[in-house]
Amino acid sequence: MYEFYFPKLIGFARQIVKSQDLAMDIVHDVFIKIWDNRSTLREDLNYNSYVYTLTRNHSINIFKQSVHHSKIAYEILINTYSEYIINIEEKFSQEEYLETLLARLPEKQSKIFRLCKLDGYNYDQAAKELNIASGTVGAHLFQAMRNLRELLSLSKN
Repeated sequence: MYEFYFPKLIGFARQIVKSQDLAMDIVHDVFIKIWDNRSTLREDLNYNSYVYTLTRNHSINIFKQSVHHSKIAYEILINTYSEYIINIEEKFSQEEYLETLLARLPEKQSKIFRLCKLDGYNYDQAAKELNIASGTVGAHLFQAMRNLRELLSLSKN
């Protein structure tokens, strides 16, 4: 019975669930169910109709469960990524605001602030990049920070 119906039932289940692996699992489950209930099966039972009906019903149940799980997964995905998207939007908004503030600084202060605070350069690296002394980098960065604090306090009022 197994060898005769197995390939046919896999094709039948695959038409419903659209997955070869899932169809194989369904057919295996059907044959396990038949084996477990073998003592209660009637002798005059139409086995062809019986195995196809079991396979159809089990396939439909599995399909319904997968749709339900997909809906839950979709909602989880939306909730998770909506927070992520909001965080990204806030970050871009903050970066735009920072760019606006940096544009209002003198050019040297803006360059040094970008190198040291945004790009991660230390004073010596920034000094080498700009061909100035590292003490000058420190002084410009100090002024840039003071000017940014001033601009921030003005924009809050």
